[in-house]
Amino acid sequence: MKPQGKVTIFMIVMIVMLSIYYFALPDNTNKQQTTTTKQQQVVNKSEEYEQLRKQLNEDRQAMIVSLQGVISSPTASIEQKNSAFEAMQKIYLLAQKENLVETQIINMGYDDAFVSATETQVNVSVYTDKLSLEEVNNIIKLVKSEFGPTVQVIVKYTINDVN
Repeated sequence: MKPQGKVTIFMIVMIVMLSIYYFALPDNTNKQQTTTTKQQQVVNKSEEYEQLRKQLNEDRQAMIVSLQGVISSPTASIEQKNSAFEAMQKIYLLAQKENLVETQIINMGYDDAFVSATETQVNVSVYTDKLSLEEVNNIIKLVKSEFGPTVQVIVKYTINDVN
């Protein structure tokens, strides 16, 4: 048999094998539809959390602008300028810690998270299918490791799929 004939037979066998494999695959249209619906729900919740983040950032920027006004004021005393500068540093530090905790919570396998903190309290909102008591405790431990043991932690969650 000529080499050209062997190559032709090999190609035909490969086409038949790939055809059989393709037709043997399960139909994934229903799975894709479910995944798309879930992604849309996550996007909607993420948009809500994004709006909350945006509002929080706007409020903090307004506070920073007023504190910068105190710092740049020629009539403000040195103590007032120092306290304004320290308050600005606290705001920046809280924002950094919030972003870090949000990222860590999302890395724990949750769809989305929103963290809002003050000096004494941290509110955590998690978007997930379910949240067990153990998972809540893990989130509280994570928050306390970042913000300190004296901070009060409130964990809320939103179910993203009722079924």
